[in-house]
Amino acid sequence: MMRALEGKEPKDICNVYNKVEVPDVVGKDKILAIEELKNLGFVVLFYPDPDLLGKVSNQIPEAGRYLDYDSEVSIELKAENNSVENQAEE
Repeated sequence: MMRALEGKEPKDICNVYNKVEVPDVVGKDKILAIEELKNLGFVVLFYPDPDLLGKVSNQIPEAGRYLDYDSEVSIELKAENNSVENQAEE
């Protein structure tokens, strides 16, 4: 007969099994990158301007890191000719 081990309840659990791997979104279209990150439970931040349209040129943290659900991932956008500012000028 097996007996349960007695002891203190762990206060912190930190392992890869309760974290989400950050995907590589560099080079992807802004909309696709946002969708992918949000579907994994991340909060997406933009720099330098959230209104820019284009592709992701950098991300923080880098792909392959493991973060808690609801963590922030920042994406840097490379402006394309069809940005919101350019559309307003036309």
